[in-house]
Amino acid sequence: GLLGASAIAVWDESIAMHGSMLWQKQSVGYQFQQDDLYQPVSVEKQGSAFQALIGLNWANQVGHNVIAEYWYDSRAWSKSEWQQAIGRGELL
Repeated sequence: GLLGASAIAVWDESIAMHGSMLWQKQSVGYQFQQDDLYQPVSVEKQGSAFQALIGLNWANQVGHNVIAEYWYDSRAWSKSEWQQAIGRGELL
């Protein structure tokens, strides 16, 4: 199953806020092969996952546009997993 939603709110001619969310019953993610340091990561099935994005758009009359966004993904690696990946890369 998959469920998603998005919304946008325009406050005036120059400012708008946007957001989106996604929930998946089943997802995939990158996993380390624990038995061998030199094996690449593999794509494995995981449980449910949640993703969200929120952002702000600002534009001026000259035509410049600035977009600021924050993205969250529950499948993302933790700090220790990133450190493990960097350590494995340094061994190569």
